[in-house]
Amino acid sequence: MQHRGNLRMLMNRNLTASLIVMAHLLVLLVHGNAHLHLHIATQRWQSAFIAMVIFAGPVLAVVLLWTRFHKAGAALMTLTMASAFAFGVINHFLIPGSDNALELHQGQSWQSLFVISAIGLGSIEAGGLVCGLTAFRNTRPLS
Repeated sequence: MQHRGNLRMLMNRNLTASLIVMAHLLVLLVHGNAHLHLHIATQRWQSAFIAMVIFAGPVLAVVLLWTRFHKAGAALMTLTMASAFAFGVINHFLIPGSDNALELHQGQSWQSLFVISAIGLGSIEAGGLVCGLTAFRNTRPLS
């Protein structure tokens, strides 16, 4: 019976992480679309960071969570979500510039979507960070 309970807990953990990453990807696509419509460009290093750490990192983390490399998946989810959260807070709320959600000109048609998606990303990334930390701390093999 203990094995069945552990398996259920692991499945719930992995499903939760998978849903967080799917939601993150959806909001990330909306936010990227808002960037395009508002003509907010990113620097080359930022684009690389977004592609590798914010987009691909959580996807790889979830894949690893479903394998025998679950502890590496939990660590990767924790690191990528923490990095994405920091990147978003710094660029969308702290550093002045065109990417700052608080400095957008009122009345732009995509402005609200940009701000809402920036806040949504931060919220999801914070949840992903907690999920990753919890998974890392409570990691047990699926077998």
